[in-house]
Amino acid sequence: MKKRIPMLLMLVLPYGYIFIEARSGGAWRGAGWICLALTVAAFVFNTAYAFLLAARGESGTALLLWDMILKLCTIPIYALVLLAGLALSIHGIIVLLPFFVGFDYLMLLASSMYGLNGLLLAHREKKITTRAVVVNGILHFIFCLDVVSAVVSFCMVKRQDKKQPVRP
Repeated sequence: MKKRIPMLLMLVLPYGYIFIEARSGGAWRGAGWICLALTVAAFVFNTAYAFLLAARGESGTALLLWDMILKLCTIPIYALVLLAGLALSIHGIIVLLPFFVGFDYLMLLASSMYGLNGLLLAHREKKITTRAVVVNGILHFIFCLDVVSAVVSFCMVKRQDKKQPVRP
């Protein structure tokens, strides 16, 4: 369970930040900034944690599962950031656009590291081809296509798991 805590924090903290900001109407500035800092810290930590899990012998299938879960569960956050951007005036967009883009790419990078490591481990485990690793690795860094790639990658590797006999 302990090894799942960073991923769970990455799932919960962005929603906590959005909840605090929406609930307070911006009145809880301190709590909002603390939650935002924790969220960014969770993203940065998860970027490195994916490599640590791979080094500790986690299976490619497990990493691809977490990649898929993280990407699917963060779709509403991307939608909220888009809606917030659309609701702003031109001056607000100019000021907040770097923040929105940075937040989105940091979230994309953190979840994509699980996918990249999962793809490499699955390739090492002979569950996926080199071509599939390259194509899906590139797709993991393109918004929207990263979600499709995460689902497809996990399904491909999971199907190979079912085909391969269990080794003692």
